[in-house]
Amino acid sequence: MRGRIDILWILSNICADGIEPIQKVLATELPDKLMTVVSEDEEALRLEGMYCLKNMVYLATQDQIQTLVSKNIIESILVNLESCHEPKLIEVTLETLSKILHFGNLLIKPGGRIKLNPYAKRAYESPAAIFIEMLQDHKNETIYELVEELIDTFFNPLIKQSETELVMKE
Repeated sequence: MRGRIDILWILSNICADGIEPIQKVLATELPDKLMTVVSEDEEALRLEGMYCLKNMVYLATQDQIQTLVSKNIIESILVNLESCHEPKLIEVTLETLSKILHFGNLLIKPGGRIKLNPYAKRAYESPAAIFIEMLQDHKNETIYELVEELIDTFFNPLIKQSETELVMKE
């Protein structure tokens, strides 16, 4: 396992180097392998895999984020909230998700066809979304604050829109 952690650490550093290295990584099968690592492997590997994805997401362009979303990054990382108890892994997962959802807000243009954050909608409709709500009771203050930000910033607009649509149908 140590060798795999070292490889993920190296990949994480490559992804932290900017847009061009991220693009080169995206052009390989590595993102698909990372999605498997962060959703199926042991927690130590998941954490290193999440650092890779976090570095990618924090430096990526909108198009690169879209590529990651099309490779199911949202669903892959949400698994950590369901099956993990390691606070650092939960924290890195929530930070990464938040950054992805911020990119989703950039897709909303006044008067445009996209009215709601499509990335937030995808996360909210995921079966693992219930675990975000459950983390509101987490004893770790950082995790609690990250969850509150996700709910207030990204999920509450979806809930309000759903409520409005229900009222209009009646």
